[in-house]
Formats: sequence, structure tokens, C-alpha cells
Amino acid sequence: MPPDDTPFGIAFVGLDGRVERVNEPLCALLGRSGPELVGSRLDELLTIEAGDGDTPRECHWQLPDGATGWGLATIRRSRRREGGDHFVCHVLDVTGQRRAAEELRAANEGYRWMIEQGRDGVWVFDHQDWTVSVSDSLAEMLGREPAEMLGKAPHAFTDEEGAARLDEAFAARRAGVRETYELKFVRADGAEVWCLVSASPLNDERGRFAGSFALITDITVRRQTELRLARVARQQEEIARIGRLALEGLALPALFEQASRCVADVLDADEAVLVPAPFEPAPGALSVRITGRRDHGVLAVHRSGWEPAPDERMFLEAVANTLAAAIERAEAESEMRRRALHDPLTGLPNRTLVLDRLGHALAARGRRPGTTAVVLLDIDQFKVVNDSLGHDAGDQLLLAVGPRLVDAVRPGDTVGRLGGDEFVVVCEGVGDAAGAAAVAARLVRAFDEPFLLAGEQHHLTASVGVALAEAPAAQAGELLRNADAA
Repeated sequence: MPPDDTPFGIAFVGLDGRVERVNEPLCALLGRSGPELVGSRLDELLTIEAGDGDTPRECHWQLPDGATGWGLATIRRSRRREGGDHFVCHVLDVTGQRRAAEELRAANEGYRWMIEQGRDGVWVFDHQDWTVSVSDSLAEMLGREPAEMLGKAPHAFTDEEGAARLDEAFAARRAGVRETYELKFVRADGAEVWCLVSASPLNDERGRFAGSFALITDITVRRQTELRLARVARQQEEIARIGRLALEGLALPALFEQASRCVADVLDADEAVLVPAPFEPAPGALSVRITGRRDHGVLAVHRSGWEPAPDERMFLEAVANTLAAAIERAEAESEMRRRALHDPLTGLPNRTLVLDRLGHALAARGRRPGTTAVVLLDIDQFKVVNDSLGHDAGDQLLLAVGPRLVDAVRPGDTVGRLGGDEFVVVCEGVGDAAGAAAVAARLVRAFDEPFLLAGEQHHLTASVGVALAEAPAAQAGELLRNADAA
């Protein structure tokens, strides 16, 4: 079954395109129960952007209430455990980010109204570009008194970059050119004021240049909003990029490095670092927890003299949430791999992993001294324990045997459980038959101490069989059979 303890919606899909199994997060995303989804065609549930391979693609779906959900989907072809192929579809929900972007675009339609409602200022210059008249509204806009602006060039009320733009503008006036441009002025209190300047030349009765005048409109709100929109758009792009990297399976250390660089760059920060849990909030830093089913750490940003805007804080939280989802997805996948290769009761390697390690040991023959031995061990009278004391006592016995066998062999040897009361040990470099016999003897002695079962001490013994990989073409399965028959 697809795991439920993951932030991703997961569906197993047959080669015919019909859904076979789903996890609970996918049911929650689509607003439907598992039985409603199983048997449906995937392309009837999700509209997925065309693309090649397993690259994350945009997708959307219709919810029962008529709303639209948005996500990033990957589809990979995979081998079933029971044989045959199927598709595995992962879906990451990005509906919230999508709706936020749409709301910002809708808000942009109202900016023109704000500009039209502003009070224009009037600025008049002589032929030498000195101020000869200003309106009260302009003086108020720039935080000045009209009298202090008279007789001065407008260069006195902007920065170096603005002064250079004014030089170009006044040259254009002398050439008889009208133009509209944006310019940043600096108020008396140091605040920036962005203005839309509509300038025209003034000529005397003989047609000679006599000066110029300009209508000045305060567009600071619009300019700030445009900058915020551009900033938020970039933030959304970076969040989506980090999400794609996570879906593509980028290793967590590399993903953390990418995210740290991204946050520092987007927020123009001195430093952005990921501090694993347990953590202490860094003094003087904006710290956001990376949390999902548990705390994973914090994303801390250092920036001198910074008061973060709401969208910057939301961006940081979105990156932290994306990283938390990536961490928990990696943990879920790691746990799935562990479960596939380990015995669920004892936690020891199962038959699949034992055969794999035995295969590697046999392939390494000739490069290492000694030979490879396989020791198969059965617990004598295990059925009697189960029948007389109950299956719980049998499980207690199996759980107690595993650690004793591990302690009896070398750190590099593999101790696994094949099933029932059957354990196996793979030993590399044992030297010869005498060395293998010594290993078997240590395993048998592991049963010398009694086992505490159902509150009582019980003395048990074990039977072992040993097989050596003496034949050059010996195979893993063959060695297991030989040890079983020994």
C-alpha cells in the first residue's frame, strides 16, 4: 500500500491507466474516498501537463465543491513486488501558492485608480533649469516648503542617479522634446518618493526656448507594489524550483545547500543557514521552524538592520515547509526500503538482503583472503515453545535470539532471519572449514544462557548447518540449500 505518513499524495496506477491503490493524503487532496478513486482512470482525476520522463509537471483537479486544486506531479514506471510493472504517481499540493499569485495579479488592476486619484504637482523652470514656481501640492509631496525650492535646480532633490537622468531630460526639453518618465526624489526626511514626470518645453513669442514645466504625479505606492509583486513572483518561482528539486529526488544535503543559497539571494541576506534539531534560535536572526510530523530544525536568516516584510516571512515559511516535506518524503522512502529488506519482527536482514550480501561476497572472491561460509541455524523445539507457551512467547524467543547471534559473530558478518525459527549467518574471509566450524560453535554457545519466556527461564538448543563457497562457480541460493542440508 502507498504510505499514509507522507505529505505527498500517492497513487499506484496500472498500465491500463486505472488507479489501483491510493494513500490518504491523495484522498484528502482530491476530496474523495479511496473506494471512489480506485478503478477510475488517472487522467479523469488529474489533468497533468504534457511532458517526458518523470520530470515534475503542473497538474490540476476538480474538487467536489467545484473548486480547482493545483499541484506538481511526477509519474514513474516501477516494478511490482509480486511481478509486473505499474506506474507510481506522486502529487505535491501547491494550491495555496497558486491562489496567492492570482490574488496579487487581481490586486494589480486597482493600481491605476490609486494613481488617478493622486494630486498632481506642478514644477516650472527657467531657461537655466532653475525653479521659478512650484505648487503647494508638489512641495507637500517632497516634504518641503515652496520657498526653499525656488531658485534651485531639481537635482537638489534627488540622488546621483536621478541627477544624471535630469540632465538627459533637460537636454531633451531644449531640443523641443516632450516626454514622460519615472524619477526618484528624496524628501527632506530622507524618504524616497517615486514620481511620474510629464515634462514639456516652454518657448517665448519668438519660438525660442524659455524654460520648461512638468506635471509631477506621486507613484510611490504603485512603484512599491510593483516591486513587491516582482519580489513575490520571484519568491514563488524559487519555492517552485526547490519543490521540483525535492520531487526529482535531489539528495537532502544538496537540497539544503540550494535552499540556503536561494533564501540568502532572494532576501538579500548576509547568511541563511539550516540548523538541525535540537536547536536554539540564533540571536539577531529571523528563525522559522522546519516542522512536519516532528521538528527537523530551523531555517535562520541573518541580515543587518532588517525588518522583514510579511511576504518575506511567508516566503521563508514556504521554503521551510517545502524542506520539511522533502525530509519526511526521504524518511518515508528510506523506511519503505528498510521494511522491504528487513524482517518485520526482529529487524534483521531478510532473505532478499541476505542473498544480496551473499552475492556481493561471492563476487569479491579472489580479491580478499579466505573463503565465504554460510551457517544456517534452527532453534530446537521451537514448535513446542509456540504450542505450549503461545505465539507471543515464540516471538519473544526470536527477538532474544537475534542479538545473541549478532554478538557471537564479527562486526562485518551478516546475521539474518529467513523465516520461522530459521536464522542465517554470512561470514566472509573465514579461512577454511575449521574457521567456519568455529563460527558455528560460537553460535551454538549463544544458547547456553537460558531464555526468559512467559516469566520463566527456559534452556534451549540450536542445530546448525555449514556450507563453504569452495566451488569457483558457487551461487548464493546453492550455498543456502547446502547449509540447510548439512
